[in-house]
Amino acid sequence: MFTDEIVISNTPLPVDGSGVTQPVSGTVNVGNFPATQPVSGTVTAITGGLTDTQLRASPVPTTSTPLKSSSATVSQVALTANTSITLLAANANRIGVTLFVPSSPAYIKFGNAASTTSFSIKVTANNTQLNADDFKDWVGIITILSQTSQTVTVTEY
Repeated sequence: MFTDEIVISNTPLPVDGSGVTQPVSGTVNVGNFPATQPVSGTVTAITGGLTDTQLRASPVPTTSTPLKSSSATVSQVALTANTSITLLAANANRIGVTLFVPSSPAYIKFGNAASTTSFSIKVTANNTQLNADDFKDWVGIITILSQTSQTVTVTEY
């Protein structure tokens, strides 16, 4: 780590940030070396940059634009009781999903083969509407298992 002063022979040498090359000569005695080591060279002060501490202490401004969609695909998916079925295939361009489930219970999984023991969302009430926040950032396959035969409405955008 760099500090604002360098000590040579117990005498501080100010580093003023002027950008001027400072000559350095003398010796350094480090306890874990077998002997005193000679030192010579120059030190160049660089101005205008930020230290690691300054970078970590300052928030870095960023901007982002939320993804929006001007089109959607609405489909009706017929479910057979106790059979896992794909609601939506994986879609890297998916921004969101809305799902209406008229009967419960139903088990929705972010992945293959939804079941009563392997699911992401359990629908426990009739006429349940699941919105974009329930599917936030998921672009993979979505499967469902319903314990009753029914038709669900799926909107992908």
